[in-house]
Amino acid sequence: GAANIIFPIIKAEGVRQMFFPKTVSAYYRNPPAS
Repeated sequence: GAANIIFPIIKAEGVRQMFFPKTVSAYYRNPPAS
């Protein structure tokens, strides 16, 4: 069903937010020179 499609996406999104918020924050605080 739809849950079999949606749940893995939510789970992956949660994992991403758990592991990468510091990386993302650092990236936006110090953006690469363009």
